[in-house]
Amino acid sequence: MNRIDAIFPLNGDLNRYPFDCYETTLRLLMTTPAKNVQPQASKIPAGIPEFPRQADELEVSPSALLGNTPVALSVSLSASIPGIRFKGNVSRGNIQEPTGIALRLARANSVITVSLIVLLMMTVLSMSLFAMVIRATMAGQKTDLLPLSVSISLIFGLPALRNIQPGVPPVGAIVDYVAFIWAELIVAASAVIIVWTWLLRSRPQS
Repeated sequence: MNRIDAIFPLNGDLNRYPFDCYETTLRLLMTTPAKNVQPQASKIPAGIPEFPRQADELEVSPSALLGNTPVALSVSLSASIPGIRFKGNVSRGNIQEPTGIALRLARANSVITVSLIVLLMMTVLSMSLFAMVIRATMAGQKTDLLPLSVSISLIFGLPALRNIQPGVPPVGAIVDYVAFIWAELIVAASAVIIVWTWLLRSRPQS
């Protein structure tokens, strides 16, 4: 038997990372040419329209099923992709119905844990920098520029920290609206505050 490559669409939303999941249905049917098969009359009464097949049904014509003999199948499905968790249920009908495999893909628990830790790190770093800036602006006449260097470093460091999440999509996922975008805004605002504080306090006195 020759190898057959098949492509199945996965229904899911990547923007829900890391809680995104994908579902699909695989249907298998194997037949062999039958000899001396008598054509059978259709059991559908005349005058009743035939409805189109559903999207998840096997595209096999009734004449092909009547002209061939189905072969019993033994299905064993195994899949392994780093960071992906697979779940599936096999449904079997009678000899004339194909074998269906309801497959569900989701992120592994380790991937979800790493993503949540990264989100927490970005939030804590941005809030700590903001507290440092508030402390520096409330000090005396001399402004400490250490928060400025930290904020500039974090402006370019937070995107790199975000991208260490396994299989993270481009910017625009739900994780970005939860932590990353807000952390970048807080860091940028902290840099602006410390710069303008230094400019106002370093004006020449008359």
